[in-house]
Amino acid sequence: MHGHHNILLSVVESMESRLLEIDTDKPEEERPLRRRLIQEVPQDRLPSEILRTALSWRETQIVWREAWQKAEIGLREAEIPWREADIAWWKAIRAWGIALSYHRTELEALHAELCVPDCPWDGETIFPE
Repeated sequence: MHGHHNILLSVVESMESRLLEIDTDKPEEERPLRRRLIQEVPQDRLPSEILRTALSWRETQIVWREAWQKAEIGLREAEIPWREADIAWWKAIRAWGIALSYHRTELEALHAELCVPDCPWDGETIFPE
C-alpha cells in the first residue's frame, strides 16, 4: 500500500528496491512520510482480480525489462520482442487500472483498516495540497 504517492495500491519490483528508490530518488522532505506509509498488503486480503492482474503486470514487466536491456545495448534483434513485451505490459497495466477502479470501494475499506490512523491519503495522493 502507498508504494507510490498517487495510487493507493502499487505493484513494486520488491519492497527493498522501492525503499532504495525512495531513499535515493525522492525529495528528502518526502522520504519520512513515504517510508512510514509504504507497506506490503497480505495477498490473502486482496481481491483475486487485483492479485491476478498484479501478477500479470509483474510477469510482463520482467519480460519487458529484459527486452529493454537488450535494446539498450543496441541489439536490433531485440526490437521485435521488446515491442511485443511492451504491448503486453501496457495491456496488463490497463487491466490493473480497471481492476483498481472496479474494486476501489473494497480497497479503500481495506486501506482504512490496515493503514496508519493519520494517513493523509485523500483518494488520489499521500501529498494533498
